[in-house]
Order: sequence, then structure tokens, then C-alpha cells
Amino acid sequence: MVSSNFQEPIISISSERFAVFICSLPLLSFASCVSIALVWHFDETTRTHCKVANYLPSISAAIGDHMPEKFIWRVGIALHCLPRILVLPYALQKHYKNTLAGRKYNLTTWWFGSLNLINSLLHLVENGALLTLTYISSTDNYDFHERIFHCIYGMRHILHASVLHFIPVDCNSANV
Repeated sequence: MVSSNFQEPIISISSERFAVFICSLPLLSFASCVSIALVWHFDETTRTHCKVANYLPSISAAIGDHMPEKFIWRVGIALHCLPRILVLPYALQKHYKNTLAGRKYNLTTWWFGSLNLINSLLHLVENGALLTLTYISSTDNYDFHERIFHCIYGMRHILHASVLHFIPVDCNSANV
């Protein structure tokens, strides 16, 4: 909604719509890249070394081989990662402190702050690795690309293991 008064905001967007837009950026970017690859670069992106007929390009061919697709993918991922880096660690800490599960399992103790800090740092490393993986392709530097790929999955496993191990869940309780 556009405003004509100088005291009001120029554009007003609800946080829910903003979150839906940010979360849909990777899917929209990927769908755009595949569509453009099919229309503009069909032969190049569906060609295989074994001469098998493909009707859709591979993921790497759709997002990383040609310029419009590569640019769309990189911008979409960068815009998607920015709120995850800036907002998510604080939002998770606030969520765990203010929810019923946080009060029930006493997640406001001194050790929870330390665990949340470690979890947030691992989250930042994972997002940095995702951005690095997006901007350094496997054709540019394969060994580095492979190490970053393993870093992403290593961080993801550590994050999930820490959440599952340190935050108990009582499946029989209706209050959680």
C-alpha cells in the first residue's frame, strides 16, 4: 500500500508476507532457472556424455552453467540467506525463552545461553558455507566446492543433534 502522507511509511509489508516471500525465494529462483534453461539453453543443459535423451536439465546445469540462470540463483540465495543470518539466531533464543516448552524445561538457565550462542555460531557457519557454495561453482574450484559441501552437511547434523540432545521433548504431554 503506497502512502501520500510524509509521516507514514512509504510501503507497509507484514512480517508474515515478508517471511513467506523470503522462504519462497529458493523455490522461485530454481523454478525460474529451470524454465529459462528449458527455453533458452535446452540443448546445452540437457546434453549428456552418454547421449541419453533428457527432458529436464540437471540442477547444476539449470542454476550454474549459463549467465541469466546463474545470476537469478545467486541473487535469490543471497536474499534468502540475509534474514537467516541477521534475524534467526535472535528469534530462536527469544522463542525458546518465551514459549511454554522453554519455561517447562527451564531453558532460561545460564547454560542455555551458551548452547544457544554455540548453535547460532554453527548456524552462521552453515549459512556462510551455503553462500560460498552458491558463489564458487564446482567448475571453478572442485576441491574447495566439495569441502564446503561437506561443511554444510556437517553443520546441519551438528545443529540437529544439539537440538535433539539438549532440548528434551515429552511426547505424552499436551502442553508442549
